[in-house]
Amino acid sequence: MERKALIEEARKFRDLGRYNEAIVRFEGALRERRDDLGLAVTVAAMNMEQGLLGDCHDRLTELEGELDRQREDPGDIAVFDMIMALSTAVAKVKFTEPMERATTVYERYIVGRSVDAFDWKLVS
Repeated sequence: MERKALIEEARKFRDLGRYNEAIVRFEGALRERRDDLGLAVTVAAMNMEQGLLGDCHDRLTELEGELDRQREDPGDIAVFDMIMALSTAVAKVKFTEPMERATTVYERYIVGRSVDAFDWKLVS
């Protein structure tokens, strides 16, 4: 199955709550392009939705070592940082570093922007 079709099917399964089937398809799409931060964050967020906070945190921790913040989409970076902050706070019961990370996202990507400037990545 081609990558685009895998992603579409994975999203449908996720929306239906069929997470195991969704993860298989998302993982297939990620194998084809490991550098797709937006998709990797989508999978981590799905782990969080399922209550798999350790899996979410582990996935994001692995990604963080490979992340090129200069090359990536700022919206993807903002979502990555917010989910990483939340998963760190919950999975590791540490709050100072996650709060600093979340505050940085707020100051860098949210303050001073009009409502029309937000894309779906920052508000969904």
